[in-house]
Amino acid sequence: MTRPKRRAVENIERATLMKTYTWQPETRTVQVCDPEAGRLYTLPHLARHSPDGFNCGYGGSGPADLAFSMLADAVGMNAAQDLYQSFKWDVIATRRSYDRWSITDADILAWKDEVLAEMRRTLLEASD
Repeated sequence: MTRPKRRAVENIERATLMKTYTWQPETRTVQVCDPEAGRLYTLPHLARHSPDGFNCGYGGSGPADLAFSMLADAVGMNAAQDLYQSFKWDVIATRRSYDRWSITDADILAWKDEVLAEMRRTLLEASD
């Protein structure tokens, strides 16, 4: 019997510990499953634009607050302040509000890394 490669095992272990953010269309809330902390919780609404709470599927205030709150939870408040409008347009506005959908913190981190890399490329090109 062959043993699995160490890296593959580490990737599987990491994958099982990812936070998952699931949109609940009936209540317009997001349930966060955090297996590393061993808890399930409702994403807090960090109100910046919408007094009515979260929404998705368009570019308004509810989606902006959802993007901000989700980023703050996944990558921290500083990154959320800088990137939430882009996250709203790239991710939240593209999801239908009447469908249940999920995204992981790994997906959010990958999106953030891609956006920051593109910003760096743009700055480098502008300085040439």
